[in-house]
Amino acid sequence: MSRATRLLWLPVLATGLAVAACGPADIPVRTGGASAEDPQPQRVLFVRGGPGSVGFLEGGADENASDVANLSSVGGTHGFGALAGLLTANGYGVTQWVEGEGGSSPVELTAERLEPFDVVVFASNNADYGDSEAEAVGAFVRDGGGVLFLSDANWGSSYSDAPTSDQALLTQFDLRISQDNGVNEGHAQADYREPDHPLLEGVSGFDGFGVSSFQVLDDVEGVDPFILVASSSEVFPNAPTQPGEGRGSAREPTDGDAALVKVEVDEGRVVGFMDRDTFFNAGGGATNLFRLDNQQLALNIFDWLAQRTEAS
Repeated sequence: MSRATRLLWLPVLATGLAVAACGPADIPVRTGGASAEDPQPQRVLFVRGGPGSVGFLEGGADENASDVANLSSVGGTHGFGALAGLLTANGYGVTQWVEGEGGSSPVELTAERLEPFDVVVFASNNADYGDSEAEAVGAFVRDGGGVLFLSDANWGSSYSDAPTSDQALLTQFDLRISQDNGVNEGHAQADYREPDHPLLEGVSGFDGFGVSSFQVLDDVEGVDPFILVASSSEVFPNAPTQPGEGRGSAREPTDGDAALVKVEVDEGRVVGFMDRDTFFNAGGGATNLFRLDNQQLALNIFDWLAQRTEAS
């Protein structure tokens, strides 16, 4: 069921973004958002890393935090403004919470604070989260919420910061996330284990650069993640073995390494996706939202998490 009937009205950070400034103007628009009968948009929350906590491979530039208000299409942009524009064009409200400077403090995650949202994106977060925050996120999902987990080396001050931040919240969903591997990875329909799943509808291919794959732990009773697309590039487990930058040691991928994985827990849903670059503004490095079917994939992910589309 949708959580939209229980929404509170809050100011929408990214409403009205000029999508054409970020890339091609013909973006997919799907019915099923706010309507005259239910005018409140479904709400998406992005959790972002704080100033001075990101971009360790690029001189510590805060632009690496992938701000949803960053509309830049300058070459190498890391902005998520185009993604926010895609969401608002499809009837979502977008809000962003920012962690403390230098990764010093997490955002406050409680059941009450998460209540107004339908989907939460753990994006450039890199602060430390504990049991109370994990409990709040778990309750949010069980009550019908959706959560998307992404990671990237430059969403932290070392290779391990971003995946460690996610892992504190992710273990309860029977998943582990690896470190950014720094290489290109693309997928086509031949790679899809369930090609007709709503998450892959209309997606002939997608790609990323610097992939953080997911692994199923098989440790949590009653939680059964399903790998929709297996990862095809080397894996760096988030177990630092190299001094200085928190780097793990590489291994070859297996059928148990996921580029795209979905989990259904009670009334809610969780998605783990391999990369942030897939959702950058036009001009974003090796790939971006406007390459291949990355834009359609993004919309599918949010629509599935918000329960606009069927579970399977």
